[in-house]
Amino acid sequence: MASKTIKPILLLGLFVAFLYMLFYFYDYFLQTSFSILPQEFINKHNITTESFGFLSAAFFYGYVIFQIPLGYCLDRISLKYTSILCAFCCTVGTILFYFATNFAILFLARFMIGAGTACACVMSVYAVSMWLHPKHFFIGVGMVQVAGCLGSIFGQAIGTLLTQKFGWDNTMHWMIYSGFILLIIYFFIPKKSPYEALTKEKIKIKTLPKLFINKQIIIIALLGFVSWAPVSVLAATWLVRLLHQNSAAFLLSFFWIGLAIASLLIGKCSDYIKSRRKTIMIAFLIQLFCGLYLILNKSLTPLQLGIVLFLLGAAAAVQTLSFVLTAESIQKEMYGTAAALVNMTAASSGGVLNPIFGVIIAHAQNYQTALWIFPVLSFIGITMAFFALKETYVAKEELKLTISTVNS
Repeated sequence: MASKTIKPILLLGLFVAFLYMLFYFYDYFLQTSFSILPQEFINKHNITTESFGFLSAAFFYGYVIFQIPLGYCLDRISLKYTSILCAFCCTVGTILFYFATNFAILFLARFMIGAGTACACVMSVYAVSMWLHPKHFFIGVGMVQVAGCLGSIFGQAIGTLLTQKFGWDNTMHWMIYSGFILLIIYFFIPKKSPYEALTKEKIKIKTLPKLFINKQIIIIALLGFVSWAPVSVLAATWLVRLLHQNSAAFLLSFFWIGLAIASLLIGKCSDYIKSRRKTIMIAFLIQLFCGLYLILNKSLTPLQLGIVLFLLGAAAAVQTLSFVLTAESIQKEMYGTAAALVNMTAASSGGVLNPIFGVIIAHAQNYQTALWIFPVLSFIGITMAFFALKETYVAKEELKLTISTVNS
């Protein structure tokens, strides 16, 4: 009888978690589709290389600023109402971007889209912790990242095809309609999960400063910044425009496929070698060598570029592991806010580095010079993981208890 009860609960949990992952898919669809703006749109608004960098950074400004407030909302007002708020803001921003008449409105629209999608990743991870059994936490977090990767592929490769076949206007219409559909869906999702207790300890504002003086959380957040830099700068923004190839968006799909596969496996790999720290250092070594290979080889075949992008994407899966590290390092009632802080720092790499990347390209007249940012960051990541990050694998058994009581 118990097994007959558990199966419907599992199916319901999978379905609800999937619905929240759709918003993360939508987040990356909007974020990466910006890199394939048609040339007539760029000419119409007089968007230069420098202004393109700042306009792409506007998304990350909104994304970063609203991470902590929305993470706090997750812990205070529930997942359901936070998702409704985010979907509404994201949809309004997309409409504003479509009807923008000048750069200032474009900047504001991108900022609103960033603000609306700020909690997409954390919201999905939070849904996994609420709606899935604790033993499925690792695979659930990996699936969240897969949803984002699929959104990126649709936003670039599929988005390019849709724009070419149906036009940019029609593609934007579908983006707006998708936002409305998600908004309606979240109105009807149940507020409480079967694994959620009747009473739940609420995080208080006065406890938030604990996060900012928690050395382990700060290190995890900084490692997220370093690991996510190639995603927010290269994959999501610049690489399609820099490659100058018709197959650029297709080749970049290898990056997202690498990230998706590695996100599913990195948790198990770190269990296999019994070390989170070693796993992170290996990933940063891969990122370092891939960055150097792109810099030192100015002419790459499509096959070579596809392999490098696949490995570069796989290395970025450190960000997926950061959510596991956070769960292993923080009190259960603060997980939503702590995960938001970690994700905020990772996302800030786009806001910080995109303008710098654009300015370097504009002045150096080549992107190889700007690419040196990534080997330097990779070396910093290796150093931080070796000297500053505490190993949390030893607390694996305690993690099972922590995750099982996140909502108790």
